[in-house]
Amino acid sequence: MKKVIFTAIGTLVLSSVAFSQTPYNKGFRLGLGLNGGFPTDGDYDGSLGIDARLQYDFTKNTSITLTSGYTHLFAEPEEVGFVPAKLGFKYFLGNQFYAMGEAGAAFGVNGNIDNSLIVAPVFGFANKYFAGEPIRIFNNGDFENDLYRDFTYIDDIVEGIVRLLNHPPQGEVQHKVYNIGNNKPEKLMVFISTLEKAFSKALGREVVFEKTFEPLKPGDVPATYASTKQLQDAVGFKPQTPIEVGLQKFADWYVDYYKVK
Repeated sequence: MKKVIFTAIGTLVLSSVAFSQTPYNKGFRLGLGLNGGFPTDGDYDGSLGIDARLQYDFTKNTSITLTSGYTHLFAEPEEVGFVPAKLGFKYFLGNQFYAMGEAGAAFGVNGNIDNSLIVAPVFGFANKYFAGEPIRIFNNGDFENDLYRDFTYIDDIVEGIVRLLNHPPQGEVQHKVYNIGNNKPEKLMVFISTLEKAFSKALGREVVFEKTFEPLKPGDVPATYASTKQLQDAVGFKPQTPIEVGLQKFADWYVDYYKVK
């Protein structure tokens, strides 16, 4: 029974480790991380360990990983530990999310614990700035004729939806489409520079994104904005949170939630 429990704990613990990421050029890179976990059964009280992952990137989206380290399982009356040796495959699902699977052996190094099979499915997130990757900007680097976009803070969207739910359309056709937007387009580069300032304030240091400028996407338009007249007529509300306020709230939350430095 301990083998089954041990494998479940190892999967939980080792799947939760956050490794440092760097730009995905073909080649090797090394990540280090601490891990901790809670048991799915009463045999163990918890765990703490350190892992090292050697990763080889074939492409920007695909990598092979080799992970090892040491994890200590706290238990009474005898504490135990193991060393994992896992081989895995990592695939990015777009620019930020990735899926990874690792399998291998876990070798008991002290206490009454047998060697065991270990399987670790992983689903993760990697932020481009904190991963050291540049952000791609599709405006040809033309700052004078920059794109205008309408950015809406999430609290304003929620407020609009709640108000509309309390005022459903009346009449023969009880359906209607509303725009919930800020109705105040901003230049794309103004948005990015404002986000840099917000993270700089949240982190207490200067943050400047590495940028790559690329051509416009086919079908892209110079400016977009939301017409909120129907929303105002229906519920007397229009989103008004400025991007400076909304982005600062986002940056403060992000830094606190992900514990970035």
